[in-house]
Amino acid sequence: ASNFLCDSLLSVSINLENQDKRSYGEINGTVIYDGDNNLIGEAKNLKTGNIITQKIIDNKFKFDQLSPGDYRICIYENINSIGKSYFSGTLEPVKLAAKFSIYNKSIYVRENWSNTILVELK
Repeated sequence: ASNFLCDSLLSVSINLENQDKRSYGEINGTVIYDGDNNLIGEAKNLKTGNIITQKIIDNKFKFDQLSPGDYRICIYENINSIGKSYFSGTLEPVKLAAKFSIYNKSIYVRENWSNTILVELK
């Protein structure tokens, strides 16, 4: 009878749009490169073999939709006139292969974590 506290009702709203979204990690970084060609970056999931390819702008890259796991990062010059794949050169006429660099170790991606690396392309 002397209870002066009211009964309360807790209301929780749930956004169902985000319920099915997975959590991703990211790998971002800088490429040291003094050439004149555009660059392409690849992030390969070492377990599944899936490869994500993107153009590198101003020597910076960001792979931000990566499922958790180990990845290998490869950077190469975009000199293939047919597509985005690596150009290994030709014998006739003689055309040199694209310069490339593979980051020296695998990178473990965790959910909601960011990894920053530096890759040198000579």
